[in-house]
Order: sequence, then structure tokens, then C-alpha cells
Amino acid sequence: MDEPTTPNDQAPRRSQVVNWIGVLVIVAVGLVFIKIITSSRETRDGTHPAIGRKLLALEAAPLVGTDKPLSLEDLKGKVTLVNFWTPHCPYCLQELPHLARMHHSRADRDDFKLVSIILGGPAETSLSPLREYVAGVLRGRDIEMPVYADPNHTSRQALVIATDWQGGTPATVVLDRHGTIRGVWNGYVAGDEQGMAELVDRLLEE
Repeated sequence: MDEPTTPNDQAPRRSQVVNWIGVLVIVAVGLVFIKIITSSRETRDGTHPAIGRKLLALEAAPLVGTDKPLSLEDLKGKVTLVNFWTPHCPYCLQELPHLARMHHSRADRDDFKLVSIILGGPAETSLSPLREYVAGVLRGRDIEMPVYADPNHTSRQALVIATDWQGGTPATVVLDRHGTIRGVWNGYVAGDEQGMAELVDRLLEE
């Protein structure tokens, strides 16, 4: 007949379970860290698996600094930098002035387009609250550049399909004149803007 289990017998078992849970948590965190490092390296050394793919759709509604919507058709023959960001993301706000300078320094190029698409913000159906909010963010940083919305999530979904994007911001892709992805940046690290600008200029010369 089995001996009854005592509280003292159960304690080592609980301790073992806790230890195993701790090991699993450490392994999971390690895997996530490796994925982030790998993604960052691929992003910045030009080996991201999305390079060479097509962005299959883009629908950008005018929000601030423009009154014209955009689609992929409007980008044919242009080198295009598409940047997704949110106004509460500190890395997005660090990157934003660099993108604005890139936009202004190439304003005389009809074959270049910087498409800044805002994600998030007020949940109302109308874009008016989001427009006022984003305009305030730009005004507070003395930034003037066109910003678009993605009300139907068409552009967001296209980015997910093309790059396996997990939704973190900022997220940037550079497209060549044929709409092919030639550069991908997930997140922002100081100096990324230089790599983006160099790629844009190289594609403009092709």
C-alpha cells in the first residue's frame, strides 16, 4: 500500500517545477533576443529575406501636409521610402527629423517619394482627431512633411505579407522604380538614416 504524501514530500516537487519553469522562461527570452539580433543584423547588412519581393498594395489616405491619396500606381517609376510609425513610439520620434530632412533635400526629384504612414491614434471612424493629433506632434518638433493614414490597414497588411513584419515601429522599406523591396529596417538605430539615404541615392542613379 502506498505511503501517503506529506507536505515535506511535495516541497521538492514544487521546487523542481519552479526550476523548470525558470529554465523555460530563460530559454524563451533567449530565443526572442536571438530573433531580434538576427532581424537587426539582416535589416542593416542587406540580407533581409524580404529584399527582392514586391509590395503588393499601398493605399495611403492624406492626413497632414497633403490632400492627395496615394496608391502603388502613383509610385510607378519612383524610388520610394515607406515609413510606418506611431506618435507614442520614442524611436519613431528620434527617426522622424532625419526622414523630414531626407524628404526636403530631395524635394526637387520627381522620381523620389517619401511616404510617411501613421499607425494608431484615436479610434474614431473620422480621421479628423488623428489629423489634429499628428499635426500637433509635428508642430511640436518643428517638422513639415506629408503624413498619411492607413484607415483600411491595406498598406499594413501588405507590409506583413511582404516582410513578415511583427508590428513593431518604426518600420521602413525602400522600393525601387519597379516596386521591388530593396531595403528593410525594423526599428531604428542611430545612423540608419544614412543607410537609407545611401540606398535611395544609389537606386536613383540606376
